[in-house]
Amino acid sequence: MSTAERRLLINLRIVGALLPHQKLNAKAELLAVEPPSWFPEAIYRWFRGDDRDICLRRLEELITEAILSVEHAGKLRDGKKQRKFLTHIHNCIPGFKNISQTYAGDATTVAKIELFIEQCKDVLSQYNYEPDRLVVINELPVSDDSEGSDDAGSDETDDGGVARLGPTVGSEPWRHKKMGRVVE
Repeated sequence: MSTAERRLLINLRIVGALLPHQKLNAKAELLAVEPPSWFPEAIYRWFRGDDRDICLRRLEELITEAILSVEHAGKLRDGKKQRKFLTHIHNCIPGFKNISQTYAGDATTVAKIELFIEQCKDVLSQYNYEPDRLVVINELPVSDDSEGSDDAGSDETDDGGVARLGPTVGSEPWRHKKMGRVVE
């Protein structure tokens, strides 16, 4: 993977990780989240030569570059690389939604960001991208209760007078197995 591709993937991850009311520093090669500061942010950004328009242009370039990378990987028949770019495009959509909340008072900026989201969704549907289903593995507590009693959530004392905290897992057939659930 080239340096430019790595930079693109990192920038997509940074956008995807944005929280509401966080702003981007778009002046550097890699995007950066503005740290909270006691100094007025607008003055700091002006002094650095960064502003909302520059940020929006960088985001537009980022999306265009990501879409071109997906197409290029498709031409090379590199399905793994294509899927990686599509996954990163998919994962940056929540960050775009959060940026939209940050600039909710500016209709022009919100419209541009919504266009970026549409572009992302269009390329995902064009390539029939379906995100991997995330499976969360839950480690079940192991009980030393050999009788298999079912006193979930009980704070009673056991026979030795020691307080028992939480549920006791007995001899259920799923004991000692990893259980999971699919997260949508």
